[in-house]
Amino acid sequence: SNATGTIRTCSTMPPELRQLPERIFTDETVAEMYAQMFRYAPEVRARAEAIIRQAGIGDSPCGKLLRAAALYRWVQEHMTYLDDHLAVQQIVGPAALLEEIDTHGTAFGNCVEYTVLLGALLVSVGIDVEIVTTSARDDGEWDHTYLWLRTECPPDHVFEVLGLVDPVAADAIHGAAFGWELDADAGDEVIRKRIWPAPAWAAERAGM
Repeated sequence: SNATGTIRTCSTMPPELRQLPERIFTDETVAEMYAQMFRYAPEVRARAEAIIRQAGIGDSPCGKLLRAAALYRWVQEHMTYLDDHLAVQQIVGPAALLEEIDTHGTAFGNCVEYTVLLGALLVSVGIDVEIVTTSARDDGEWDHTYLWLRTECPPDHVFEVLGLVDPVAADAIHGAAFGWELDADAGDEVIRKRIWPAPAWAAERAGM
């Protein structure tokens, strides 16, 4: 179980402005998610820096981990999970999600929106991310996505006791603590997992 008592999954959302059947996680879909996260947007970086500043995070050997945790909590507090009941949907970019939050106090979305917004905030302050997809379906179709982070926290640091060692999971839709991962608490449920490495061009855009 998790903090909300519900294991959530989400239908795959196709690339922005594309109309594709739901529950299709293709190379193209993930490439569009990466493009949204790594697209330079000054308002995204400014928001990430403001969140970190408000959290009062100073210099620390685990500074990236602490910054990531602050951004993770902010996304949890400002996103509202909305299951996908449509046959097709679009990926909503991070700037549009931030505008929705500023206007309405929250933005709605499923695991893809959570992943894209959190990923964009993390990337804007130089934290490396990878997209993860999972499935517990009999047909093996991917039905959930979240992030793995590289925080470069020293392996002998106190956070290791909490299980916060690279790669650190960031799966914000469940309401669970930073670092919680679906397959770590899934009981007898079989979880398939795929890691989608960031494209080569991503390193050049990170933290722009």
